[in-house]
Amino acid sequence: MIPFLRSCVRFLLVEDDPAISHTLGAALAEQFYVVDVAEDGQEGLDYTRSFTYDLIILDVTLPRLDGLSLCRHLRREKYTGPILLLTAKGETEDKVKGLDAGADDYVVKPCTVQELMARVRALLRRQRSTDAPVLEWGPLRLDPSAGQVTYSNRPINLSPKEYSLLELFLRHPRRLFSRNAILEHLWSVGDFPGEETVKAHIKGVRRKLALVGARDLIETVYGMGYRLRPGSAQVPEPQDGDVSLRLRSALDRAWERFEGMIYERLESLERVTAGIGADRLCEADRLRALEDAHKLIGSLGPFGLVRGSQLARAIEEQLQQLQPYAQDPHSPLDPNGFGFAANSTATSSTATNRHSILQLAHQTLISLVGDLRREIQSRQQIEHNRLRLVYLGNNSRWSQALAAAIAQEGALIDLALPSSPTTWLTQPATALPSVVIMDWSDPERADFLAVLPSLRQRQPSLIAIALMEQSDPNDLLQFANEGWDTDWAVDRPITPLIQALSQYQTEQRIGGNLRILAIGLSSNANNLVRRCCQQQQWTLAAVSQPQRVSASMAASRPDLILLAADSSPWGGALWTRALRSEGFGGRRIPVIIFASEASPQTLDQLYQAGATACILELPSAEELADSLRHQLTRASRSELFNGRATKPISKY
Repeated sequence: MIPFLRSCVRFLLVEDDPAISHTLGAALAEQFYVVDVAEDGQEGLDYTRSFTYDLIILDVTLPRLDGLSLCRHLRREKYTGPILLLTAKGETEDKVKGLDAGADDYVVKPCTVQELMARVRALLRRQRSTDAPVLEWGPLRLDPSAGQVTYSNRPINLSPKEYSLLELFLRHPRRLFSRNAILEHLWSVGDFPGEETVKAHIKGVRRKLALVGARDLIETVYGMGYRLRPGSAQVPEPQDGDVSLRLRSALDRAWERFEGMIYERLESLERVTAGIGADRLCEADRLRALEDAHKLIGSLGPFGLVRGSQLARAIEEQLQQLQPYAQDPHSPLDPNGFGFAANSTATSSTATNRHSILQLAHQTLISLVGDLRREIQSRQQIEHNRLRLVYLGNNSRWSQALAAAIAQEGALIDLALPSSPTTWLTQPATALPSVVIMDWSDPERADFLAVLPSLRQRQPSLIAIALMEQSDPNDLLQFANEGWDTDWAVDRPITPLIQALSQYQTEQRIGGNLRILAIGLSSNANNLVRRCCQQQQWTLAAVSQPQRVSASMAASRPDLILLAADSSPWGGALWTRALRSEGFGGRRIPVIIFASEASPQTLDQLYQAGATACILELPSAEELADSLRHQLTRASRSELFNGRATKPISKY
């Protein structure tokens, strides 16, 4: 076999939990790494004797040969690459044992994919500190640390495998590679395709290089293989935001594959908890649940469910403490099945003590397992609420700074690839942007403004930000008329913008338990609001006496206020002005007015007083819920940038 070359980064992941190994393997592959997966320590040792790896990731608790023993074997056999231990054992003594066994780093589960990637990059930087930081071949540049490729400063968008193929040629520009050699370097063990696959990838790289003017860069030596043509050059790149988006997609696919397994482990914990509540706990069930809890500690972290991993760890500790109280199926049982000899003089007191301990454990586990289920179920809502940000413009330096700020601060933000605004209305709702940042001078600005009203109908929470060379207060009226939410100066730091967007997304209560305060509504409006709140499981506080409004405001801390236009004794306009005053806290809470019989003059007075919107006809409960969500979203968006709203209020 041809010795392994450092043409691409090849990892060995030794992990016996398929949910973890598949998730981490897929995430690493999206970062242009080749990953081999071994399911036990002995298989991992066999792999290292057949292939050369840039980095090895080991779980500590492995079948056949545990991770610490494997680590010692590798160091005795002169493996000099970095070894990273990934385990749920986080005590200081465990870490010392791992590092003494020869590991370079020790990561304790729960661990997110982002944290693991950062540890991996740090180990690789340490290992490759003497390597050339950028690979060049004429105007072709490949930056391994950033995962970027350019040709004459023009980016090339390659797939991960195409990227690795080009990196292989650039690291060894004068070497001739046969198709078999390329297969060995770029594909994982057990995943070798046919030689036609190599041919197809070569064709793909050539086509993308040609698009940026780099033709005939890769030369075919017939009957022997491929190499870089002397005196030429070409490229591949993962675009700034697309890397994080691909990583997110990889995690979503892994979740779809292993969601069933995760819920099976959760249900195992729920069954043993129910058994403990009925004083039934046999050792076999306890050990099975203990293993499931241990697996959940590691498998939930990569999906961002760090609190879920912490709950699973607490459940594991509870189950470990119950070992003395589990029934031994081989011991004589008393008639009640407590696991003690029926004729023992201590049977009664011992059984009573066991019952008390199991009931206390049952109460604790009910709380922990219930929280764990809610935490796992929350992932779908968390992913649904992610912001999808699109930047439309040609300022490459600002774009790179934006991507860096999102990587550091934007945990709930995905930077999506830009596309023409005219195509957005034909895309599915899940593909629409939720934040658009656009250069004020961009030639497609008119196209964006033309589709903005229709886009807001499909995406009511859309945030539109105009990127200016400098912020000019004189442009505020034009911003408002065009529908922008705010402007942002190019020379302003980007981090506060991303922090504000992340906080906005985190604090949104849309779809959650909204708190509604209704003041002086008619019976029909009041019944409608009650029905709406019951359906949506929102909290409703209704006030009919003016003197009780201030106390109700303080007690309920409403997210939104509903008010009748003819509310006595002041009327809707005076009530609205009062609610906006410092006497009621000065909070910019949306105030929605039921004004079915209001005249145009009264409507103008209501809006001038600070009404957010007016309801002219009683809608259905479902329509009212949608409208209230929409108004609350707009109110949150208006306060996003230091309370400055530039979008005019519309009536509905």
